Formats: sequence, structure tokens, C-alpha cells
Amino acid sequence: MFFHEWFLAGVISAKILLGIVFIFLTAPVGAHLIGRAAYNTGVKLDKRSVQDDYGGFRNFVIKRKEDSYL
Repeated sequence: MFFHEWFLAGVISAKILLGIVFIFLTAPVGAHLIGRAAYNTGVKLDKRSVQDDYGGFRNFVIKRKEDSYL
């Protein structure tokens, strides 16, 4: 492994490596949740956006909930 010497010398610890892995795993999920919340609260898409793939599905779900008896 490339960092083997640094790890043995104590420059890189297991806690640091676990922290980096945690950031890499949770950052995309957090970004998705922030974007989804912004979209659902009505924040307009950027003018450079080519299409809105989620808009049609979202309208379908809202209409289906309105037609539901529950």
C-alpha cells in the first residue's frame, strides 16, 4: 500500500482514515437530501437546466394522493 510507511510512522491514523471514508460516504447522501428539499419547497431550477425529469413524476404522485380515499 502506498501509505504503509506513513501509517507505521504514525502520521496517518485509523481514525483519520475512518473519518475520510465517512465523509466520502455521507456527502453524496447529504447533497441529495438538500437538493430534494429545495426542489420540494419550490426553489426554481437554474436557467441552464435542460430538463426537469422529476416534475412529471411528482405531479403524478400528488394527483394520485388527491384521488385517494385515504
